[in-house]
Amino acid sequence: MKISDFKIEPTQNTPEVILDPSGIIKISGRSMTVCSLSFIASIDEWLEKYTGNPAENTNIIIELEYLNNANIKPYSSLLQKLNTLRIKNKKFTINWVYEEGDEDIYEKGELLSSLLKYPFNFVIREETIYPVLKCRETDLPKRAFA
Repeated sequence: MKISDFKIEPTQNTPEVILDPSGIIKISGRSMTVCSLSFIASIDEWLEKYTGNPAENTNIIIELEYLNNANIKPYSSLLQKLNTLRIKNKKFTINWVYEEGDEDIYEKGELLSSLLKYPFNFVIREETIYPVLKCRETDLPKRAFA
Protein backbone atom coordinates (compact mmCIF):
# COMPACT_ATOMS: atom_id res chain seq x y z
CA MET A 1 0.00 0.00 0.00
CA LYS A 2 1.40 3.36 -1.06
CA ILE A 3 1.31 6.11 1.52
CA SER A 4 0.97 9.73 0.41
CA ASP A 5 2.38 13.02 1.66
CA PHE A 6 0.48 14.65 4.49
CA LYS A 7 0.62 18.28 5.56
CA ILE A 8 -1.03 20.34 8.27
CA GLU A 9 -0.86 24.07 7.68
CA PRO A 10 0.37 26.19 10.59
CA THR A 11 -1.76 28.64 12.49
CA GLN A 12 -0.72 31.30 14.94
CA ASN A 13 -0.92 28.70 17.72
CA THR A 14 -0.26 25.36 16.03
CA PRO A 15 2.77 24.08 14.13
CA GLU A 16 3.19 23.14 10.52
CA VAL A 17 3.49 19.39 10.09
CA ILE A 18 5.03 17.83 6.99
CA LEU A 19 4.97 14.05 6.69
CA ASP A 20 6.73 12.72 3.60
CA PRO A 21 6.93 8.97 2.93
CA SER A 22 10.42 9.44 1.46
CA GLY A 23 11.56 9.72 5.08
CA ILE A 24 11.09 13.37 6.05
CA ILE A 25 9.02 14.27 9.09
CA LYS A 26 9.04 17.95 10.06
CA ILE A 27 7.20 19.84 12.78
CA SER A 28 7.87 23.57 12.92
CA GLY A 29 6.42 26.75 14.32
CA ARG A 30 4.51 27.25 17.53
CA SER A 31 2.75 24.64 19.62
CA MET A 32 0.96 27.00 21.97
CA THR A 33 -2.45 25.45 22.51
CA VAL A 34 -2.96 21.94 23.83
CA CYS A 35 -2.90 19.57 20.86
CA SER A 36 -6.41 18.55 19.90
CA LEU A 37 -7.30 14.89 19.62
CA SER A 38 -7.98 15.27 15.88
CA PHE A 39 -4.57 16.94 15.36
CA ILE A 40 -2.74 14.08 17.12
CA ALA A 41 -4.97 11.37 15.62
CA SER A 42 -4.31 12.48 12.04
CA ILE A 43 -0.52 12.42 12.60
CA ASP A 44 -0.74 9.13 14.51
CA GLU A 45 -2.73 7.52 11.68
CA TRP A 46 -0.12 8.56 9.10
CA LEU A 47 2.74 7.33 11.31
CA GLU A 48 0.99 3.99 11.77
CA LYS A 49 0.92 3.50 7.99
CA TYR A 50 4.46 4.83 7.58
CA THR A 51 6.01 2.53 10.16
CA GLY A 52 4.44 -0.41 8.32
CA ASN A 53 6.62 0.35 5.29
CA PRO A 54 9.20 3.02 6.25
CA ALA A 55 12.02 4.54 4.20
CA GLU A 56 15.54 3.22 4.83
CA ASN A 57 16.43 6.53 6.55
CA THR A 58 13.94 8.72 8.38
CA ASN A 59 14.93 12.28 9.22
CA ILE A 60 12.78 13.90 11.90
CA ILE A 61 13.14 17.66 12.21
CA ILE A 62 11.50 19.43 15.11
CA GLU A 63 11.93 23.18 14.90
CA LEU A 64 9.60 24.75 17.41
CA GLU A 65 9.61 28.35 18.45
CA TYR A 66 7.39 27.54 21.43
CA LEU A 67 6.22 24.27 22.99
CA ASN A 68 3.42 24.25 25.53
CA ASN A 69 4.29 21.97 28.49
CA ALA A 70 0.97 20.15 28.06
CA ASN A 71 2.07 19.03 24.57
CA ILE A 72 5.19 17.18 25.69
CA LYS A 73 3.26 13.94 26.29
CA PRO A 74 1.50 13.91 22.88
CA TYR A 75 4.79 14.65 21.07
CA SER A 76 6.51 11.95 23.10
CA SER A 77 3.84 9.43 22.12
CA LEU A 78 4.15 10.30 18.44
CA LEU A 79 7.94 10.04 18.51
CA GLN A 80 7.74 6.79 20.47
CA LYS A 81 5.85 5.26 17.55
CA LEU A 82 8.94 5.88 15.40
CA ASN A 83 11.03 3.82 17.81
CA THR A 84 9.58 0.77 16.05
CA LEU A 85 11.87 1.64 13.13
CA ARG A 86 14.79 0.32 15.20
CA ILE A 87 13.16 -3.09 15.36
CA LYS A 88 12.93 -3.08 11.56
CA ASN A 89 16.65 -2.16 11.29
CA LYS A 90 15.81 1.20 9.72
CA LYS A 91 17.79 4.31 10.51
CA PHE A 92 16.28 7.45 11.93
CA THR A 93 17.58 10.68 13.37
CA ILE A 94 15.81 13.28 15.43
CA ASN A 95 17.09 16.81 14.88
CA TRP A 96 15.91 19.25 17.55
CA VAL A 97 16.45 22.70 16.10
CA TYR A 98 16.39 25.65 18.47
CA GLU A 99 17.40 29.29 18.52
CA GLU A 100 20.69 30.07 20.21
CA GLY A 101 20.05 31.09 23.81
CA ASP A 102 16.54 29.58 23.94
CA GLU A 103 17.13 27.42 27.00
CA ASP A 104 13.42 26.61 27.41
CA ILE A 105 13.10 24.91 24.01
CA TYR A 106 16.51 23.25 24.40
CA GLU A 107 15.53 21.80 27.79
CA LYS A 108 12.21 20.51 26.42
CA GLY A 109 14.19 18.73 23.70
CA GLU A 110 16.44 17.19 26.36
CA LEU A 111 13.35 16.09 28.29
CA LEU A 112 11.83 14.42 25.23
CA SER A 113 15.16 12.76 24.40
CA SER A 114 15.33 11.44 27.97
CA LEU A 115 11.72 10.19 27.93
CA LEU A 116 12.30 8.37 24.64
CA LYS A 117 15.72 7.09 25.70
CA TYR A 118 16.99 8.13 22.28
CA PRO A 119 19.67 10.76 21.58
CA PHE A 120 18.61 13.85 19.68
CA ASN A 121 20.89 15.95 17.51
CA PHE A 122 20.65 19.46 18.95
CA VAL A 123 21.06 21.99 16.17
CA ILE A 124 21.30 25.75 16.71
CA ARG A 125 19.20 27.59 14.15
CA GLU A 126 21.12 30.28 12.29
CA GLU A 127 18.08 32.44 11.58
CA THR A 128 14.74 32.82 13.29
CA ILE A 129 11.68 31.14 11.76
CA TYR A 130 9.87 34.45 11.75
CA PRO A 131 12.23 37.18 10.54
CA VAL A 132 12.33 40.40 12.51
CA LEU A 133 11.63 43.38 10.31
CA LYS A 134 14.15 46.15 10.74
CA CYS A 135 13.96 49.65 9.39
CA ARG A 136 16.05 52.75 9.70
CA GLU A 137 14.67 56.07 10.82
CA THR A 138 15.17 57.39 7.29
CA ASP A 139 12.81 54.66 5.98
CA LEU A 140 9.92 55.95 8.08
CA PRO A 141 7.32 58.24 6.50
CA LYS A 142 7.93 61.95 7.03
CA ARG A 143 4.33 62.76 7.91
CA ALA A 144 2.46 61.84 11.03
CA PHE A 145 -1.10 60.58 11.19
CA ALA A 146 -3.68 62.15 13.48
